Amino acid sequence: MTLFSRKNLSVLSACITLCVAGILMLTTRQALADETALRLEGVWFTCEFARSQTPPDDGCVMFDDEGFEVIDGQLSYLRNKWSDETACRGNKKGQCFSSDLPEIRVSVRPVGKIGIEDDAIFVSYMACTQKFGIHQKDGFVEVIPDKKRCFWAKKRHFYVSRYTGKLNRK
Repeated sequence: MTLFSRKNLSVLSACITLCVAGILMLTTRQALADETALRLEGVWFTCEFARSQTPPDDGCVMFDDEGFEVIDGQLSYLRNKWSDETACRGNKKGQCFSSDLPEIRVSVRPVGKIGIEDDAIFVSYMACTQKFGIHQKDGFVEVIPDKKRCFWAKKRHFYVSRYTGKLNRK
């Protein structure tokens, strides 16, 4: 029996085909994960008129004063403490701002690492990694904690949208 028999070539051909298919699947999955990571990079604020598990009724035109920033796999908490907006939920002056403002001032606090896998993000904070499902909706993204929650995670759903204006960090 020779190394290049018809049977051995068939098996070798099948192995090569499977290996190439596997590599293509892995690189495609990585490219999709990279694409998702690139889409998550940036500044996001919570929708002002959303409730803990109810989407906003304004399409997220008004932002809450709390948000997040994702840079190079790191998540930071943002707070806009310098708003003078009066059209906030509960008539609380300064606790929201219009999503189309060209510039805002924020305080920044690092939270931890963020990972991305398929339609979920993983946030590591205080020695626990929390999984959140992400779902694109019309005008915002819904971020839902997994049933198995870290001690710091609540049942609250986050309804967020990208802020494209300039940040002045304080």
